[in-house]
Amino acid sequence: MSVRLIHITAELPPVIGGVADYSAILTQQLVEVSGETLDPVYIHAGKQVADSIDVEYPVADLSGQSSATALADEVEQLAAESGRRTVVLLEYSGYGYAKRGAPLWLARAVRRVCGKKGIPLVAIFHEIKGAGSVWSSSFWLSPVQLYVARYVARFSEGVVAPHSTGLKQLGKTQKNAKSLVCPVFSNVGEPETRPPWSDRSPRAVVFGGESTKKALYDTHRSDTRNCLKRWEIETVVDYGPPTGEPSQALGLPVEVRGVQPAEEISTSLLNARIGLLHYPAAYVTKSGVMAAYMAHGVVPVLVQPDPFGGKLKAGTHFAVRDTSIKRGAEIAQTAAMWYDENVHSRQTAEKILTLTRHAINGYSRPIHSSRR
Repeated sequence: MSVRLIHITAELPPVIGGVADYSAILTQQLVEVSGETLDPVYIHAGKQVADSIDVEYPVADLSGQSSATALADEVEQLAAESGRRTVVLLEYSGYGYAKRGAPLWLARAVRRVCGKKGIPLVAIFHEIKGAGSVWSSSFWLSPVQLYVARYVARFSEGVVAPHSTGLKQLGKTQKNAKSLVCPVFSNVGEPETRPPWSDRSPRAVVFGGESTKKALYDTHRSDTRNCLKRWEIETVVDYGPPTGEPSQALGLPVEVRGVQPAEEISTSLLNARIGLLHYPAAYVTKSGVMAAYMAHGVVPVLVQPDPFGGKLKAGTHFAVRDTSIKRGAEIAQTAAMWYDENVHSRQTAEKILTLTRHAINGYSRPIHSSRR
């Protein structure tokens, strides 16, 4: 028997962003691993009005409305008209639904639909609360942001976070069958084969947003230069929104390619030796950039990775300032294997399918799984 999957998200392609790509890729994988017994429909509910939407499955566009009533009504209508068992899958990222990162309206909609009406909910928490200095608004708003996220989690039959700290913030633990840690997967491809690291060109890739690039090219410029020298890099390839004067900052030729299709970035990564990233090691499983590096057999080099901790280890899954180039092939292989076994979008879909199965069937009968 098929199941209606109502997938609520703040972003969808062609918007460029981790949540947009994640939502589209995950839906495709869920349909595949369920043996096509899931019948998906999106609800685009982000705070920004969508100029266009380009996805494979039907979409109800509520973007820009920020209305608990509109969202709840839409979910109930989609559930009723399907005439089948229904599960809601929510991509939760506070700032995607509300300017200050605390979408109380979304929490009210969840309470009505998944609390009072009893439609089962699985929530994926990409972002729980902001972090920043005492002078930033995110610092003062973080208690409200945490409250809203926990409120949504309270009505969820299944909770997913990209690292264990996220589950702890939500008051959940991995020992609970309804709570999962699923690191973010690559949104620019997951190649089945990877060229040997020793055959790759002395090139580095910088891939990410403005804050990452500012850290690499400006704040931690000296550390970035030292890393490039240690890894014997001759050229840097920069993807994403252009920023600053990278060639002047790094003292090396930098090819600024801007925003490019996933296929082009994937091809470039397969030929690169290292990928540069500024991100705390303790939370790096939240990073789609880190996932892309691991998926393509690139050595992730974390510049200023404090605080350390989490699942991934320096010198094993990623390099830091003092890591020797002699460790390159070993780190690339270890990171890629860890990705295949723990992060791949198919692995994630299998795990989330299990949560939806529990949510719909009261922890008894399976929907279907193509797992072999």
